[in-house]
Amino acid sequence: MLQEISTKSKRPNRLIQRFSFILFGICAFYNPVDKWNPYNILFGILIGLLFGFLLRLFLNSLLNLFNRKSVKEKGKTNLRRAVNSGLLFTLPFAIMLTIATFYLNWSVARECICAGVMAAGTAAAIEMTNIKGKQQIRDTIVTSLVSFLFSFLWTSSFVYIASVPSVIQGAVTVVMANMK
Repeated sequence: MLQEISTKSKRPNRLIQRFSFILFGICAFYNPVDKWNPYNILFGILIGLLFGFLLRLFLNSLLNLFNRKSVKEKGKTNLRRAVNSGLLFTLPFAIMLTIATFYLNWSVARECICAGVMAAGTAAAIEMTNIKGKQQIRDTIVTSLVSFLFSFLWTSSFVYIASVPSVIQGAVTVVMANMK
């Protein structure tokens, strides 16, 4: 099914991916005490898009590195199509995270994002297998390692990145107070 979606047009795929990572970012920086803080929302959107871009870039690069023969035979568009199809698997996790964050008031952002990234990496490997027509364990290992690296990076850096919106808000408040 994802193969059919991804072969029609890449634009809806990219929009779905961006939407998923925007939801990841917004939910990750959601503060139940200050629900509609624009600094948290905007910073979450920025970090989510950056994280999604870097994940897609690394998955494309490493799959290209380990599949040079397939890329030469079938072209880079098939490789990108496999990664884009795999990253579509972030959408269910983004929707579950949004429901958990805003409706159920759960704080499971890190866990849900990590699970979504790992599922997307595995799905990219499966899509690559479908395109090549044969299974190779190295694709699964490569995408799993990249996904694990990004999950670990997200989990370990979030502690430090989470304070940035409040620092930006404080700096803007000080600048605005000095301008009056």
